[in-house]
Amino acid sequence: LDNQGNLYVMKADGSAAAPVVIPQFTGVVEDPAWSPDGTQIAFTCSLNNVRDICVVNADGSGFRRLTNDVATHWSPAWGPDGSKIAFSTTRFAPGAASVAVMRADGSNVQQLAAGQEPAWSRDGSKIVFAGGLLPGLFVINADGTGILRLTTNPSDRAPDWRP
Repeated sequence: LDNQGNLYVMKADGSAAAPVVIPQFTGVVEDPAWSPDGTQIAFTCSLNNVRDICVVNADGSGFRRLTNDVATHWSPAWGPDGSKIAFSTTRFAPGAASVAVMRADGSNVQQLAAGQEPAWSRDGSKIVFAGGLLPGLFVINADGTGILRLTTNPSDRAPDWRP
């Protein structure tokens, strides 16, 4: 991303940076996440102070808004098999963040727990996330069962799994 909220793709060494032009969208792109097969990019799409989860093909074509309501949605994370996307949302409690999961087409949205910044385990069985009302990091089964608090530090943010 550049400082204007435009999406770029480049080689791992930083060379060959090229913008991903999204003709159907003129807002700001945040939190990009590649699909496991590398064909799509999910991202937080912000336009007129509304933040949703959107997806485009890797070349910028095929723009799709997966969420589209009065709630705020951010931090998409693809499941390892590409069939689901976890994300942060205020859909279930206005003003309070929840971790939710939806199918990759935006259907079947399900709340998992209070929190934000989800990341899938490599096998897709668990999701780690930062707390919402309670500080720290948490892990939960992908079906929403078995929540476990890992830490209690309010500054613990942006968790991820080691490959």
